[in-house]
Amino acid sequence: MKSKLFAVAIVAAFVLSGLTVVSNEAKATSAPVLTVGIVNSGPITNLNPFYPGGESATAASQLTGLSYLSLLLQAPNGTLMPQLAQSWTVNANGTVFTFNLRPNMKWSDGTPLTASDVVFTFKVFINSPLLDSFNGFIVGNLIKNVTALSTTQVQFTLVHPFSPFLQYATLGKVIVPEHIWSKVSNITNFSNTGTPVGDGPFIAQNFSSGQTVIHFAPNPYYYGTKPKLGGVAVQILSSSNNVESLLQTGAIELAQPATSQLSALKGLPNMHLSLAPGNSIFGTYFDPAGLLMFDNMLYPYNITAVRQALAYAINRTQVVQLGLNGYGTPGSQGQMPPSLAQWIPGTLPNYTYNPTLARNMLLHLGFKNGTNGYLEFPNGTAWTPSIMDTGGSNSQIVAVLVQNLKAAGIDASESVVTIGVLVTALEYGNYDMLLLTTSRPPIPDFVLGVFTSNSTTPVGQQELDYHGWTRWTNSTVVSDMQQARQVGSFSGQYALYSQVQTILATQLPLITLFYGDSIWAYSNATVQGWGPAVQGYQFPQAPLLTSLGGPTSTAPSNNNTLLYAGVGIVAVAVVAVAAIALSRRRQR
Repeated sequence: MKSKLFAVAIVAAFVLSGLTVVSNEAKATSAPVLTVGIVNSGPITNLNPFYPGGESATAASQLTGLSYLSLLLQAPNGTLMPQLAQSWTVNANGTVFTFNLRPNMKWSDGTPLTASDVVFTFKVFINSPLLDSFNGFIVGNLIKNVTALSTTQVQFTLVHPFSPFLQYATLGKVIVPEHIWSKVSNITNFSNTGTPVGDGPFIAQNFSSGQTVIHFAPNPYYYGTKPKLGGVAVQILSSSNNVESLLQTGAIELAQPATSQLSALKGLPNMHLSLAPGNSIFGTYFDPAGLLMFDNMLYPYNITAVRQALAYAINRTQVVQLGLNGYGTPGSQGQMPPSLAQWIPGTLPNYTYNPTLARNMLLHLGFKNGTNGYLEFPNGTAWTPSIMDTGGSNSQIVAVLVQNLKAAGIDASESVVTIGVLVTALEYGNYDMLLLTTSRPPIPDFVLGVFTSNSTTPVGQQELDYHGWTRWTNSTVVSDMQQARQVGSFSGQYALYSQVQTILATQLPLITLFYGDSIWAYSNATVQGWGPAVQGYQFPQAPLLTSLGGPTSTAPSNNNTLLYAGVGIVAVAVVAVAAIALSRRRQR
């Protein structure tokens, strides 16, 4: 009898052992892969964090943000958070910035990440104005010296005080591994294919130019909370792809849908929308903005009163309601986004929608009523301006602008072009009006610094620097901005920024139509842990991606179901054998 019971126990042990292995294997393979859809005008040609060039720059910048981190990270409320740097100090006159890196960090190949990598990265910016100016956060000409004081401490000494340096240097610039990039002969043309070495939570796997699906695996050496996801698969979608349908069917689990698709997504089970202050790129948020551009050297847009009349002719609230389906805020003509409300003075001119006033202002300037009901130039020729845009959701916005302008007597129309043609028009100044959808970081110096060009390039000659695309300049604006960059106090900067905003709102070198919401749709059917998304963190930020994983409530019970069933079966078997043995013993 004892031998039989012992045999049953042995069998039970093996069964339980096997079931436990099955359970553990289920847990090991249950980490889901997050599928992200990124709409882009073309293929991703490189994962070069210095220069993700061409029409794919924004999308490529988001993807490289999975693998490359900056010194600091910006929270949704604007607070600067430690990332690669865990603390920092600034001297009294704002010329020496010292950063203390986290200890014992490693690159994804196991090589130590040290202050030398930071020094190398910023020397690239110092020596290459093109790479330094790529995202508009220009720091190279400000740095007198950058030095590694130890393996975990780096110090920047500036040529002169520059108040936004903390944001420009720590949010807009990611750090690269010196032992890899020091061997790259031409950084601008480097595609960074294969499996790049990075410091972010996920690393690209076997990347090649033009891939429609790019796979990222967890970085085993990531310094922070280790990813719970098994990986991230990024699908590159064209504008013709139906993002709404892909989200509905579960083909993708995270994407930025068009505003016209949001109402349909709201009612779907497991589908949620997350609003953030902007698109997250290289550690900071960039507020989506819609700008109505003028060439300030072309008639009649070279007349301030004409630009003011156009501002009265446009119903910016209607642009947001109809063009963005309500997901946005009418733009301040002082240019500041709503995230910088504390910097906006309450005395700015307010161009309340008034088409009658707009028409009368133009008539006062000598424009004439044409026989077709629309205004003509003072010489009697037709004024038929076209608004250039890149189509898609932008056409929805331009449709509102055309309707508004027609109501004011301006026979406007839409002209849809490729993004390449649109940029060329901006560079050479060959356009009537142009809708530029862009992004601006919530940094006052950056937003207002767009208007600090000291010279104007003649129409027909190429202007590569976006600071000069309006072909408008103002010496007071340039002077005030230079002073603000050397003032450390809020009150001092506020006074200067207010004066700049007043000039911009009065002269209107361009009209800020709106600031849009950055909206992501996500499904928690297979991936959970979206709490940071609710707070405003978004792809590709580490606080979000390292919080995501498999279901936390059902997964453990599912994984152990087989184990519990096995225990029950073995228990029944043991009881049955014992009962049979006891019965036979009584019969004897």
